[in-house]
Amino acid sequence: MGKLSEEAWEEIQKKVKSGKKVSDLAKEYDVSSQNIYHRLGSKASPKSELLQINKLKRECDELKKLLGIVTYELNKEKKVI
Repeated sequence: MGKLSEEAWEEIQKKVKSGKKVSDLAKEYDVSSQNIYHRLGSKASPKSELLQINKLKRECDELKKLLGIVTYELNKEKKVI
């Protein structure tokens, strides 16, 4: 794991704000997730808010997928009856 430039850290911060998972960024930039969380805590707007927002975005996406599956299955059953 090499030391990242300030530009790289800024990119990571922007990507986290846009909803990308910290674990994916850690792999992409070859740094630990803990390092990113630490850096976010000292640089970003309140860390807990940013991480909570990203978690909620991912949960929302998952719920949308599930809703689509359920809707599809219900429509399929109606056509069979």
